[in-house]
Amino acid sequence: MPFNTHSPLLKKLPEPAPSHRTKKRFTLRLSIIAIISAVIGFSWFVIYYRALPEKGAGFPFYWIHDHIFLPLKGYTYSLFYPYSISWWGMITTLIILWIIGFLAFVSFFKEPHIFILRKMVRRINKHSILLNSCKLLNKWKFHPVLVKEITSLERKRTSNSLLDTAISKNDYSKDILPLERLTKLTHLQTTLMLLPPYNLHENLEALVTWHQTFLQIGIRLRKKPDSTELNSLTQWMAKDLEEIISPLFPFKNKESADVIQKIQPSFTNDSIMLDLLLLASLNNKPLIGLLMDFPEEPNIPFPKVKHIITSHLVYSTGKRLEILDKLRHYLEINENIESFLPSENDDKQVIAFLHSLALSIAVDTAALAEQPSLGRAYIEMIETLDFLINNNMNIDKETVENLKPLIQFPTPLLYSIINQLSSEEISAYRSSWKQNEWGEDSIVLAHDFDLAKMIK
Repeated sequence: MPFNTHSPLLKKLPEPAPSHRTKKRFTLRLSIIAIISAVIGFSWFVIYYRALPEKGAGFPFYWIHDHIFLPLKGYTYSLFYPYSISWWGMITTLIILWIIGFLAFVSFFKEPHIFILRKMVRRINKHSILLNSCKLLNKWKFHPVLVKEITSLERKRTSNSLLDTAISKNDYSKDILPLERLTKLTHLQTTLMLLPPYNLHENLEALVTWHQTFLQIGIRLRKKPDSTELNSLTQWMAKDLEEIISPLFPFKNKESADVIQKIQPSFTNDSIMLDLLLLASLNNKPLIGLLMDFPEEPNIPFPKVKHIITSHLVYSTGKRLEILDKLRHYLEINENIESFLPSENDDKQVIAFLHSLALSIAVDTAALAEQPSLGRAYIEMIETLDFLINNNMNIDKETVENLKPLIQFPTPLLYSIINQLSSEEISAYRSSWKQNEWGEDSIVLAHDFDLAKMIK
């Protein structure tokens, strides 16, 4: 019976390695240990019994013994005897434990390794040491996979601790330290993701990670724009974005200005990257100069710039909603669905990342424009498409699999932001109803009625 069942809690769990695969690995590892032991044993036999002539085949054995083994033994064991027994005993014990773990598929060093790395990751002032060490090891082909996983876990924990914080409150003093910690962890994680060799998937995942943190900070800054700490964090995040996005979208080139003007809102790489840069530019004036050209008004006031950027983002989100709505229509009538299918050369994982970024941009734009309905509409469209794709009996399984990258559900953070924005909007309407001479009767307006239905 297979390990995975129809349970939604178990279906994503990996199946354990089959017994025959485990036996093969054990045989391979045992063979490696046996070969190493045979080489060491043969070398000892040749040197101890002088089994080979010194100037013939035995020369390498005697040379290694005289020029490497004896100096090493003399300076680390004989010179400090009997005290050297302590560290040589410890080294021998560790080697034996490693051999046992290697053959038994267990690790006696992983838990201490994780403990030390977790302590390093949690100490923000140690990140520079950790990064430099990872870069050095990465040059020797030791990729910091475990450090990335631990950093990702710590970042998610810090982010989740901020989910329940009301974005409508006026005092964010208690949030500053967690937000600063979240920013530093995000910087560490994205930098590790961009280490050589370059990987497109890692680069896009770094963008998703960056925007989740940027949302947490930016949404609070919009409620308290005079906060020095929040402004400092968003400027730092904007600089990080420039580093992350450069391999994907060379916006600093001289030719980029003409390219930017021609970009149309869609789910393409250039369109998504431009929207992320525009969001970051709201707190980074030099970035605005690179992205937008105002020849007629060089000293254009920032409120007007913000209005232009917000209008562009709302338009982009509306256009993407229009594309998704067209797919919904085609799914309902079961026509022209193939026009939305990726080609053979398209990377489905890249498509999934771009659609995930488009969703988070929609939520960020809804917060920026103070229109929660825009974010709700986008999320509802995703849920509708998911239902139509998975419950349409006229679509074959291959088509369903090809359409799935287009459906990226919101993270708890995005749901939390939309819910908090909606609650704030409801509170504002409720306040206006109480001040109205008609009182609660004014909810007969369609928009007010829709909001009233959301009040618990």
